[in-house]
Amino acid sequence: MDLVAKFKQSLTAQLAPHGVALSIWRGGTRSSNHLLELATSPTSTVLYVKYSAKVPGFWGLTANQLDHIVSANVRWFCVFLHQSSSSGYVLPGIQVQACINDGSFELAEAGDYKVHEQSDFSASQHFDNIEAVTSRILRGG
Repeated sequence: MDLVAKFKQSLTAQLAPHGVALSIWRGGTRSSNHLLELATSPTSTVLYVKYSAKVPGFWGLTANQLDHIVSANVRWFCVFLHQSSSSGYVLPGIQVQACINDGSFELAEAGDYKVHEQSDFSASQHFDNIEAVTSRILRGG
């Protein structure tokens, strides 16, 4: 089982006591286990989950996927897993958009935004366990 699938499994277990279901988001251009939907109220929440095994961490966010998430008018987050299914960084969509707008996340020729652990995250965005990321997502950031 890959680490994104393990993250999904752990997140499902953490969300169950809160009565929040988790599924693959169907609003994207294609079905992907990297795009998850939480049945939150009053609107659903979408998670764009990426994984890096590199040290320091390095991720790519597909511009087309981000465009679809933004246009769906949902609450959303990017989850950057780093070397584990239960640790990494989480950013609310508004912070991701700010990083894109100010050039922190650079758009590469291949059509994805490059995200670097050393320069693009603060300590407050880090999580060390699935409970911490679940708490941040459910409370909004």
